[in-house]
Amino acid sequence: MYLSSKILQLRSRLRTISLAALIAEQSQRPFARSLRFGLLSLLPYFMLSTTVQIALALATILAPKSSFRTDTGILAQLLQDCMPLVIWACMGSVRAVRMQLPRSAIAAACIGFGLIVQMATRLNDGQASILLVPIAILGPLWVVPLIDALREARFSQIITRETSAGEAVTEAINLIVPVLVTAIMVFATTRLLVAALAFATTHIHLQGSVSPLVVAMQYCLFNSTLWAFGVHGYYALLPLLNHFESITGSLTSLNLNLFGAFIFIGGSGATLSLAFATIIWSRSAKRKLLACASLIPGFFNVNELILFGLPVILNIRLLPPFILAPLVNLFITALAIHVHFVTLAPVALPFNAPVIFNAWLSATPGINAILLQMTLLVIDTLIYLPFVKAWDSQRITDLARQLPISVETAYLRGQEGNRYAASDNISQQQQRWADGLRLQQNAQRLKDAEIVVYYQPQVLPGTGKTVSCEALIRLVLPNGEAHSPLQFLEDLAHARLTHELDLWVVTKVCEHLRNWEQGPESALPISINITASTLSMPTVVDKIAHHIARHPGRIVLEITEQAIVGLGTDSEQSIHTLRAAGAQIHLDDFGTGYSSLGYLSQLPIDGIKIDRSFVRMLDDPKGRVVFQALCKLAHALELDVTVEGIETQWQLAQLPADLVIVVQGWYYAQALSLEQLSAYLSGSGTGTSSTVQSGEHIGG
Repeated sequence: MYLSSKILQLRSRLRTISLAALIAEQSQRPFARSLRFGLLSLLPYFMLSTTVQIALALATILAPKSSFRTDTGILAQLLQDCMPLVIWACMGSVRAVRMQLPRSAIAAACIGFGLIVQMATRLNDGQASILLVPIAILGPLWVVPLIDALREARFSQIITRETSAGEAVTEAINLIVPVLVTAIMVFATTRLLVAALAFATTHIHLQGSVSPLVVAMQYCLFNSTLWAFGVHGYYALLPLLNHFESITGSLTSLNLNLFGAFIFIGGSGATLSLAFATIIWSRSAKRKLLACASLIPGFFNVNELILFGLPVILNIRLLPPFILAPLVNLFITALAIHVHFVTLAPVALPFNAPVIFNAWLSATPGINAILLQMTLLVIDTLIYLPFVKAWDSQRITDLARQLPISVETAYLRGQEGNRYAASDNISQQQQRWADGLRLQQNAQRLKDAEIVVYYQPQVLPGTGKTVSCEALIRLVLPNGEAHSPLQFLEDLAHARLTHELDLWVVTKVCEHLRNWEQGPESALPISINITASTLSMPTVVDKIAHHIARHPGRIVLEITEQAIVGLGTDSEQSIHTLRAAGAQIHLDDFGTGYSSLGYLSQLPIDGIKIDRSFVRMLDDPKGRVVFQALCKLAHALELDVTVEGIETQWQLAQLPADLVIVVQGWYYAQALSLEQLSAYLSGSGTGTSSTVQSGEHIGG
C-alpha cells in the first residue's frame, strides 16, 4: 500500500509539472546562471573577433593578395586560438563571484588550466582540439568549486593565522595548493576525455553507399546538436564532411557550398533568421540589441555574438528550432535542385562569404539562387518565431527570479571590492576620477551660477543689536535667485577640494572687511566655518593665518565637533596657529558629538555654538533643562555662547535671562547679501531672503 501511494503521488506530481516550468526552474539554478552570465561576459571579446573576421572576409574578396589580408588573417587566427582561454577566464571569474573567491586570482588560474587542456589535447596530434571550447565552458563550473573545497582543507592552508601581510595576500597564498591540485585533476580529466573521443572515432564507419542527401542530413543534425553544446561542428564533423565531398561526384547535384549558402545561412542553425525573429517579436531590449548587433556579423556567417550572447548555446528553449531550421533548409534546397530551379556551380567559396553574394556565385541562375536564399530566411524566421515568443513570455518570470540573484551578485562583488579597497590604489584612483567627473557634471549644470558670500546676523536679544555675522556661501543664478550649495559642497568634499573653498571664503571675507571700514559693518566680527581637511594642511592654514593677521579680533573660526574628532598633531597645531594670528575659535554644533566636554578642556576654545537640535527640544520640559544646563556650563567656563535656529518669540523667551547669549536665526534675519546686510544694519530694511531655507548652516 505504501509503495502504491508513493507511485500515485509521483504520477500526480508529474502531471502538474509542465515542461516550460521545469525549464524555467532549471534555468535559475547556480549552474545555469553561471553559464548564462559567463557567456554574456564574452561579448566584448567576440565583438572584437567578429570585427576582425569581417575585415578578413572583405579583404579576401577585394584584395586577396594584399599584406592587409595577410595580417588580418594572422590576427583573426590568433583571436580564434585564444578564444578557449578567454572563455576559461570569463567563466571562472563569474563562478568565483558565486563562490566568494577573488575573481582576478581565479581568472588567472583558469587561463593556466586552459593551457593545460590545450597541451593535453595536442598529445593526440590535435585531433581532440574540438573539445577545447566545451571544456572551457563547462570546466570552470566544477573547477572553481573544487578550488573552494580544497582551500578549506587543512593541508592546503600555507598561512593558518592572521599576519601583517593582510587578507588579500593571505588569501592568494592559500590558493596555491588548491590550484596545483586542481591543475592535476584538469589534466587527468582531459586525458580521459581525449581517450574516450579517440575510442569513439575509431569505431565510426562511414558507408559509401549512403546517398549524399542522407549524409547531408546527418551533418546538419550533428552539427546543430554539437553547436548547441558549444562544440565547433565543422571541426568535429570534418570526417563526415570529407565523406560527403567524396560521394557527391560531379559536384553539381550537391556540394559543400550548399551548407554555407543555403543551409546554415548566417551560421549553424540559421542564426541570421533567429536574429530577425528576435528583432520582430521579442520585447526584451537586451535581446533586441544583441540581435541587431548580430545582423552584420551574421551576414558574413560569423555567429559568436548571437550564439554566446542570447545565448543559443546550452539554451534548451531554442534547441528545437536550432536543429529544425537547417534540416528544413536542406529539404527545400534539395527539392529546388531536383526540379532544376537552381543548379549548384562547381566553385569553391569561403565559408564566410557574404549572404546573397554567396548564393549568386554558388548556384545558377543567380537570381533564382538569391530568391531561394531569401525564401529560406523567411521560413526559418517563421520557425523561430513561436519559440522566441514562448521564451519571451517567460521573461517577466525570469526577471523576478533573477532579481534576488542580481542583488546577491552585486553584494558579492561589493564585498570583494571592499575587501581589497584598502590596499588597491587603482580602485582609489577610479573613485577619485568618478568623484571628479560628478563634480564636473554638477559644475556644468551650475556653470552660470556665481559663488557669493552671504551673511546671517547674530543678535544680542536684550538690545536687539547685531553683534556679529556668520559667513555662508550661496550659489546665485543670473536672475538673482540664491540656492543652497549642499550638493556642491558634498562634491567638493568627495573631490578633496574643501580646503580650496575655505581659503577662498576667508580671502573674500577679509576683502569685505577692508571695504567696510567706513560702514555700519565696520565693527562686526565675522564667523567662518573651517573644515577638518583644512586643519590637516599646514600650508593652507598658514595662508589663512596670513589673511586673519590683517584683521585681528575680527575673525571667528567655527570648527564642528565632528570635524575635530581624533585630531592629529598637525590639526592641533593649526588651531594654535590660527588663534595666534588673531582669530577666535568657536566649537560649532556643540552637543551633537561624543566628547564635547573633553574638547572644552583640551583645546583653546573661546566659545560654543549650541546646535539647533537643542532649540527643537525646548518643547519638552527635560529638553529645556538640558538646554539651560548647556548655557550655564558655558557661562561657568567663561565661553561665549551662540544659539542657532531661533525662529519664534516663544523659543527666544526660553533662553536664560541672566546670561549673555547671542542668537542667530530666522526670528531676526535670514542669510543676507551685502546690500541687504547694509540695509538691515542701517535699520532701513528687513534684510530677509526668501530663497534659502531657514537655519541652513553652510559655510566655507
